[in-house]
Amino acid sequence: MENIPAGIVVKDIENDFRYIYRNRESYNRDISSENAIGMNDFDYYPPEMAQQKRKEDMEIAATGKGMHWIMEGKDKNGNLLILDKQKIMVESEDFSPIIVSIEWDITQLELMRRELIESKEKAETSDKLKSAFLANMSHEIRTPLNAIVGFSRIISESDNAEERREYYEIVDVNNERLLQLIKRNIGSFQNRVGHRRVHLRAGEAAHTLQRDS
Repeated sequence: MENIPAGIVVKDIENDFRYIYRNRESYNRDISSENAIGMNDFDYYPPEMAQQKRKEDMEIAATGKGMHWIMEGKDKNGNLLILDKQKIMVESEDFSPIIVSIEWDITQLELMRRELIESKEKAETSDKLKSAFLANMSHEIRTPLNAIVGFSRIISESDNAEERREYYEIVDVNNERLLQLIKRNIGSFQNRVGHRRVHLRAGEAAHTLQRDS
C-alpha cells in the first residue's frame, strides 16, 4: 500500500485508537510513519485537532457509520491543499475492530472543476448579455430606422426640390441618431463582455443593419 497515491491511517479502536498502520507522514513532520505506530492522534496533532479526530472516531465506532467530506487547507509550503477524506469502521472475526482513514489529494481536480464551472457561468452570462443587447437594439433603433425608410421612399416619389431637400435633412438627422444609438449600445456591450471595438461611419448604419438582418 506504500505506492497508493493516498494517505492511509489504520487505528485500533480497542487500544485507545492507536495507529497500527500509517503510510505517510502527516501533520507532525518530526515523526516518521514508522515511528508513529503505537501512537494516537494526541501524540501527533495539537490538542484541539486531536480532540476533533477522536470525536469522529468515537462516533464511527459507536454507530458503525462512516464519514466522507472535502477539506481545504494548506500544505507545508503554504499552498492550497484540497483533500477528499473518508473514515470507515472495519470489523472482522480475525482482528479487533479498526478505523480506516483514507485521504486523496484532489487539489488539481477540484481547481479544474471550479475553472470549468467559472467558464460555463461566464459563457452563460455572455449569452444573456448578447440577448439583452439585441433586444435593446431592436427596440431603440425602430423609430429612426422607420423614419429613414419612410422618408427615403417619399424622396424617391417626390418631384418637389424643396420638399426633397427637407426630407433629406430628416433622413440625415435620423441616420445620425441611428448611428449614435448603435455606437452607444455596442460600446456598452463591449465594456461588459470585452469584445473588440467596432467603428461605424455615418451613412453605413442602415446598410449594416440590413446586411446583418
